[in-house]
Amino acid sequence: IISAPMKLLLVLPTTIDKDGKLTRSKRRWVLGLAMPYMAALTPPWVKTRIVDDRMDAIDYDGGWDVVGLNTTIATCTRAYQIADEFRRRGVPVVMGGFHATLNPLECLQHADAVVEGEAEYVWPQLLEDVKAGSLKKHYRSDKLHDMKGLPLPRWDLLDRGRYLAPFLPLQTTRGCPFTCSYCEVPVFYGGTYRHRPVGEVISDLKNIPTRKIQIVDDNIVGNRAYARELFTAMIPLKVQFSCLWTINTSRDPEILDLAKKAGIYHVNIGIESISQKSLGS
Repeated sequence: IISAPMKLLLVLPTTIDKDGKLTRSKRRWVLGLAMPYMAALTPPWVKTRIVDDRMDAIDYDGGWDVVGLNTTIATCTRAYQIADEFRRRGVPVVMGGFHATLNPLECLQHADAVVEGEAEYVWPQLLEDVKAGSLKKHYRSDKLHDMKGLPLPRWDLLDRGRYLAPFLPLQTTRGCPFTCSYCEVPVFYGGTYRHRPVGEVISDLKNIPTRKIQIVDDNIVGNRAYARELFTAMIPLKVQFSCLWTINTSRDPEILDLAKKAGIYHVNIGIESISQKSLGS
């Protein structure tokens, strides 16, 4: 049972190169959303620190009460190394993210608990369980979030000057209307496509300490009507933004025109398959 203020360390693991060495750099190209957002979900009675394993050394002896690791397929091997090191010191470890959701049993070989899927409805309870000494192995919400009232990420916990791209990440939608067989997004988000209220997105854009935005949605134009409303509302803000959409959007003159007026700067379009059968399914 923890009586003093709880100390939480959130770690973004790096990747491991082919020669077995950790990928290291003094600076990183872009700033991720996951850890600043998890910090925003964390209650104020928890003292939180974020460390980017690619750029900074991990303080294994910092007196942490719990450690949270974001896991992807690319970073899971390093995440396991970090988790094992903390557990050798008796510090409980929680894993979340896409890899932990898709492969929770493997993660539990290295972690004390796994958050499967979205964290909003389970993260505060998990921390209460840590405080009470009753941490469970599995945490999974019985419902998906309605995307209303999401907190602004804790940018104050990161040194933004160490990231080369001047863009801060923002999420406006979750999921994708398509169900491509090779993609983890429909699995993670329960086959749904949801969006935040436009007014709340605009409020975030006004409060983010930059005019350059990276919209991290998997498909920002999954709902065309929503995209039209969002882009129209963004026009007066004079921001620059990047985003992801499908090749179909590039054939939509109205959306392209609105996106340009809203300040679009860069678009990622995934070409995941050259097989016509796959593309047509």
